[in-house]
Amino acid sequence: MKKLLSKTDYYELDYKHVWHPWKKNIKLGENNIFVSGNACYVTSIDNKRYLDATSAALNASCGYNHSKIINGITKQMSTLMNFDLSRYSTIPPIELAKEISDLLPEKLTRTFYCTSGSEATEAAVKMAQMYFELTGKKNKKQVISLELGYHGSTIGAISISHSEYVQANNVYLTSVYHSIPAPRCSKCQKFIEHNDCEMPNALLLEDKIRELGADNVAAFIMEPILGIGGYIIPPYDYIQKVSEICKEYNVLFILDETMTSFGRTGKMFAFEHFGVVPDILVCGKGISGGYFPLSTITTSEEIYCSFKNDRYLGGFRHGHTNSGHASGIAAAIATLEVIESENLVDNSRKIGELLLFHLKPLEDTYKFINNIRGLGLMVAIDFKSEQLCYEACMSCFDKGLIVRQANQALALLPPLIICEEEAQKIIKIIKSVLSDMQKKMR
Repeated sequence: MKKLLSKTDYYELDYKHVWHPWKKNIKLGENNIFVSGNACYVTSIDNKRYLDATSAALNASCGYNHSKIINGITKQMSTLMNFDLSRYSTIPPIELAKEISDLLPEKLTRTFYCTSGSEATEAAVKMAQMYFELTGKKNKKQVISLELGYHGSTIGAISISHSEYVQANNVYLTSVYHSIPAPRCSKCQKFIEHNDCEMPNALLLEDKIRELGADNVAAFIMEPILGIGGYIIPPYDYIQKVSEICKEYNVLFILDETMTSFGRTGKMFAFEHFGVVPDILVCGKGISGGYFPLSTITTSEEIYCSFKNDRYLGGFRHGHTNSGHASGIAAAIATLEVIESENLVDNSRKIGELLLFHLKPLEDTYKFINNIRGLGLMVAIDFKSEQLCYEACMSCFDKGLIVRQANQALALLPPLIICEEEAQKIIKIIKSVLSDMQKKMR
């Protein structure tokens, strides 16, 4: 291909040849092509600099162009980029599995490597179903999830993602996948219980298990904070109760922390906020800082041993060419080192509190927003309509701030390295956008 000399060439070829995920190709000149990044900023082909409050696809946990992570990847790639983990091993998967085990409660010891959140959630459900098959409870195949939950875009992951955004006009499986309402008040749309609140409670899970029959249910899967569903933070007691119900009925409790693990919520893992320990934990996105596709499934020795004793393969019959990619895992090891050495979990908590302190009072100023909430660097603002939220997101972009929209929620999910000065810049732009919108309405 000839060397392209102008940005117009790239815009034209993007429009003509690239099939973008999740959307139609944007009209010529309306797309944005980014060419470089540093720390919390990215620069477009038009040489415009933006503060990224979305961490790319929610995975650039340590920002862009971090020398320690790049050095870690380069060192591994120049030594041995990868090898077949199904028959042999390399050093990085061993080291990362040990580090993850050390970070987690004693119950969670075994880590299985995947390449995306979709693959990992689908494999985790498959793992739960096969576990009961291998332990003699062959009828336990049914899986329950939340109506607004999102667990990925592969066919199995879509089937446990009971969101219209994902399932509408799509292909998904129905025979063993069921849902219960998410913990969100149907009257006020808030997520924290108050007087006269109609909050779906955790006992709905027990009702669904009894309806299907406990001997038929393999797993209940949920995100500790629902992302695509609208950044829903369940009440503390809700997650405690569903965990207890799973134990009572011998149902495996799967937590999908693809979005929330490794410091995003102000703790290393979001489940630490709620005082529970899942049977199966899925992690992804920020685990490798966005430098390589990587996700993990971590579970107990008991579950692992049921597969170890499988008379066919003596293992979990699942895996792909790049499962446990050595260079990708080197990126994760370096990312984890940065998170710990730079105290980014605590920074996530402190900057998240700062954002909420300044943004929360805006609920009283602007009647077209409400329910400003957050945990760590997952902060969301609800708008009265999806259209208003879209307009706010576009206005933020015009002012040099990249934010994310999920239905009526505007979400802020900046890299964990964000400093107070950058947080103040986010606050200033959000206030400016809301003020402009109010003037326009008047």
